[in-house]
Amino acid sequence: MLFDVWGSDTLIHWAGWAMVFIGLIVLNEVGRRTKLGAAIIFGVAPLAMTIYCVAIAIGVSQGAEWALTNPTHVYQNSWFHYAKVYAALAGCWGFIAIKYQWGKIGKAHWFRAWPFVIVAINIMIAVVSDFESAYHFFVLGESTWVTSEGATQLAGWNNVFNGIAGIINIFCMTGWWSVYASEDQTDMLWPDMTWVYIIAYDIWNFCYTYNCLPTHSWYCGLALLLAPTFANHFWNKGGWIQNRANTLALWCMFAQVFPLFQDNSVFTTITSVYADGFMNPAVRPTAANPTAQGVVAIIALVVNVVILASIIKRAKAQKKNPYKQEIFTDQRDFREAMETLREHYPPAAFYPAMNFLGTHDTARILTLLGAEGTPKTKAERAAYRLSPTELARGLAKLRLAGMLLYSFPGSPTLFYGDEAGVQGFEDPLNRGAFPWGSEDAALTDFFRTLGQLRRTRESLRSGALRYLLARGGALAIERERGGERTVTALNAGPSPLPVAVDWDRPTVQDAVTGQRFLVIDGKAHLTLPPLNGVILI
Repeated sequence: MLFDVWGSDTLIHWAGWAMVFIGLIVLNEVGRRTKLGAAIIFGVAPLAMTIYCVAIAIGVSQGAEWALTNPTHVYQNSWFHYAKVYAALAGCWGFIAIKYQWGKIGKAHWFRAWPFVIVAINIMIAVVSDFESAYHFFVLGESTWVTSEGATQLAGWNNVFNGIAGIINIFCMTGWWSVYASEDQTDMLWPDMTWVYIIAYDIWNFCYTYNCLPTHSWYCGLALLLAPTFANHFWNKGGWIQNRANTLALWCMFAQVFPLFQDNSVFTTITSVYADGFMNPAVRPTAANPTAQGVVAIIALVVNVVILASIIKRAKAQKKNPYKQEIFTDQRDFREAMETLREHYPPAAFYPAMNFLGTHDTARILTLLGAEGTPKTKAERAAYRLSPTELARGLAKLRLAGMLLYSFPGSPTLFYGDEAGVQGFEDPLNRGAFPWGSEDAALTDFFRTLGQLRRTRESLRSGALRYLLARGGALAIERERGGERTVTALNAGPSPLPVAVDWDRPTVQDAVTGQRFLVIDGKAHLTLPPLNGVILI
């Protein structure tokens, strides 16, 4: 048993837990959904808390009895609590800037890494706290020690294990710049932060609270961790980190001002580590069993090692840098998170939205897809032309991108020359004259075919969208309208891809090449070579 929550006080323990859990969820929704709520919760409330804490600090410096006996000073006076609350608030305001696209910083690509930075800082605060306990054990020879707030801690190898797990957990975050704001400015989303990372983080953080916050863990180790995870699972896919920052800031502010709730009241709940059921700093526990601490610390370390190994394996298989690129695109909750972005668009805005592969503000799409690297000087970039191998790779990827562009809801829009094979890096190198008479005829015919399909098939113009497959480099989507179905299946991976699609007719045809496939037992079976795709009608 992890907590001493049974006996005569069982209902009180669980009532306190439920109040914290539900209260955090509700207040997070208020702060997440409305600007006024965010201003009050993350602006007015922190300001009031800061004034309160500064007043206490001034009173303590002057030896005032009211300040010296104030619960915030008695129970919440360590560096850790202040670092945690203000780090959490810094995260909230950074996430709000991204969500509402505030100024240059809210729109800047580099600032999309702010969620990673603030999470890493928060993790390191806890890691330092774990190693602080380890210092007491290994250097000072104290198996138990009392913090400045009068909390007794058991120290040992469990702190080392979980400190290492925390450091590993930082590198379990992937897609550092793959952060998005929903169109209605309700959410800041980090789709690559799927259940894989959430589990690793929750287990590690629970272990930290269990090790180092023995009177707080029932609330900040369970209720606080489960509140954002609950919201992410049921209605806010991809928004876990935003919910986590919001609920953490809410809890830290509450605990800073009302510490007696968890430290010295009927709601105080300690871990089962303290077998005698009390934590009197004067005598410390007379009996203690650190087994649970060791078990959860080992679990946290093992889970994070396994998940980091899985990330490395995924990155190698997908030939991606896991920190610069998203690697969990095959996960269901990644797809649902990305769908959240779409669902926030009103249909009247989503379906006519202009979708681009390239514009005058970007390098030519063929160059981006084919080039193995970017020359350092502008003169070199101006003279650069794709090698035959690069050109073949770029054309194959461009055809895939074109098939998705013309199959996806919205208005497919081509930058002049992209359909003719024009190359070039950044402006003005991307603005060369149209190659009249020397166009890539095969590429031009390909885009002409896509345009004809879009014009003649109602399902591609206004049909409902459904994802059939999203795994690694594979993607299959269905558009349907008035009984007309169009299925686009793409293989951007390095290996052949077997695909089976439900179909209600004897044969199915690839509208791009004219190739037909047999339908057996209601399924069309085909194998897509690497960098290849079909549009089935």
